[in-house]
Amino acid sequence: MRRIVVTGIGLVLPLGTGKEQTWQALCAGQDGASDVSTFDTAGLGTVRAAEIKDVSQLRGRKSVWAVSRGMIMGFAAAKLALEDSQITVTPENKDNIGVVYGSTLTGLAPLAKFDQEALRNGPRIADPLMFPSTGSSAPACQVSIVLGVDAFNTTLSNGQTASLDAIQYGMQFIDLGRATTVLAGGVEDLCFERFFGYHTQQLLASSAAKPFDSQRTGMLLGEGSAVLVLEDLDHAKERKVPIYAEIAGYGSYLTPKAEEASEINAAVQSMGKALQQASMRPDQIDVVFAGGNGSQKGDMVEARALTELFHGSVPSLTAVKSMLGESYSAAGAIQSAMAALSLYHQTVPGTIHFAQPDPLCPVGSVVQNTQSKSMSAAMINTFGSTGNFASLILKSYEN
Repeated sequence: MRRIVVTGIGLVLPLGTGKEQTWQALCAGQDGASDVSTFDTAGLGTVRAAEIKDVSQLRGRKSVWAVSRGMIMGFAAAKLALEDSQITVTPENKDNIGVVYGSTLTGLAPLAKFDQEALRNGPRIADPLMFPSTGSSAPACQVSIVLGVDAFNTTLSNGQTASLDAIQYGMQFIDLGRATTVLAGGVEDLCFERFFGYHTQQLLASSAAKPFDSQRTGMLLGEGSAVLVLEDLDHAKERKVPIYAEIAGYGSYLTPKAEEASEINAAVQSMGKALQQASMRPDQIDVVFAGGNGSQKGDMVEARALTELFHGSVPSLTAVKSMLGESYSAAGAIQSAMAALSLYHQTVPGTIHFAQPDPLCPVGSVVQNTQSKSMSAAMINTFGSTGNFASLILKSYEN
């Protein structure tokens, strides 16, 4: 199998735009949560989320069709990733650059508006220029159309593991020789429809997100986009560009049973498969970028699975969703970008709002304050509420 590395990172998140601004804010322990301004919250009480306040400033060229928040964020992150990787798209390389995003709920707001207009006034009155922005594939399509990259274009819409699965998808295409470079990432945006769905199921935190804390009350919603530039190692070395990390292994597992024991086993299996592909032992992992988001069941399942996999000696553990919120399909790419930066800078960002360990979450290694740490490997977890589990391992690049 070809060695595949990360040579570019593009971030559009509530804590900032671009890797430098976002990384500094994350290491400073800044909370991305604030009162929501994106949509009308009347009748919902105090509504907080990790929101990007001014998406319009990120918008590039004008388009004849409607452009959603997700499309703007996804395109901006791709441009930043290419710039960071020192890649200029040309007629000579465009056929060797592919795009794969994880996105499931992006476009939900324009879809609702489009459907309401069609139902209210009839399908002939519906605005055809709004339709292109109503699908979850719109951000990835926008990237390929505007930038002109032609190797392939794919969107995975399978929930919380989607963008981690997208990274694996990109790796496979590079390994098959279908592309030398892949823009792999994810994007999700905030909207009333998404918030209301979580709100009615009583899954949201009453205040802050507190992953793995005994006082956690639920998740805090987030939004944003993260894009990683993946390259064949030989191609990256030929270009003489900096390498953030090397992708070592990936694993996934699906359980149809919404039972605690079955989900813990599925989590252990996904992490174990990633270790197996990386030819690594659990004790060789230096830090875990957990999927913990403050949910009662999800955090407990992940914590117990980690305890089982690492035989009670869980390495340093951090949950960036305490600052960035639960961004659903975009989460895996965001966590992977932070893990790559963590290995590159040899620094682990802390988990904010963690004060009282939960005895039901046997994890005694949650990093509370940013710390410098000698590291060679990081594990990233994304565990879905529908039984899909995925894990990725990054390691420091070595010649």
